[in-house]
Amino acid sequence: MVIRPDKSGGDYNAKYINWGCRANNPRGLVLYNYTNLKGYNILAPPGPTYWPSSLLKKPDILDIFVSNTPSNLFLMTGNLLEPTSDHSSVLLTISASPPICSSPPKLFHPNTDRCRFHDLVDQNIDMKVSLKSPQEIDDAINKLTNVVQSAAWEATPTQLTNAELETFFNALAYHHINKTLIVWLTLKKEILAKHKNHLQVNYLTNVSPNKSLWDATKKSLKNAVPNTPLVKSDGRFASSDADKAELPT
Repeated sequence: MVIRPDKSGGDYNAKYINWGCRANNPRGLVLYNYTNLKGYNILAPPGPTYWPSSLLKKPDILDIFVSNTPSNLFLMTGNLLEPTSDHSSVLLTISASPPICSSPPKLFHPNTDRCRFHDLVDQNIDMKVSLKSPQEIDDAINKLTNVVQSAAWEATPTQLTNAELETFFNALAYHHINKTLIVWLTLKKEILAKHKNHLQVNYLTNVSPNKSLWDATKKSLKNAVPNTPLVKSDGRFASSDADKAELPT
């Protein structure tokens, strides 16, 4: 199998735990070593793509992409759970800007008062409900969901305290200082590089055939030329004097 990607996708039947498979198989090991050797990336979806009909087998990830897309592009894979066979499709999204990922909904916030939440649930929950029909079960589930949500909203303050505001502004100031420092260091490197280049140009311009040229020659001779290591016929380095003496001249 020869892969020449910019992007190549399909059912490789190559399993390896590094891209989310349950176990490794020989094809997965070959593909893993090959992509590491060539510097390619494996793009696997977050969920299984193979859905076996046999109960003795378990779903796994078999459909993947191999890519050597430039690092300035952003790639994201996702499952399309509409199988027309025992394999489901995989969607690869390529973008020039980072994807905007919305945070999942959360019941609790770091500022939620957990004790007050428990008290509100205990006060409003009704344990004496009838669950004899599907409709009664659905109604009980909806009521329980509303009780939990209302208690969580009421136990979570909507405004930050003074201490939380102070922590927020300290973090904001720290981020601003770090960003300013990075900009300053970058400018410093550019200024030093321009200054060294200017000094070098002036030095080369003022070199004359008399003592200045002799001084420049002496400075260049001070830099020791590294010795090239000698290699024997078997590919190993000749480190000892005896090994070096046996080498052909």
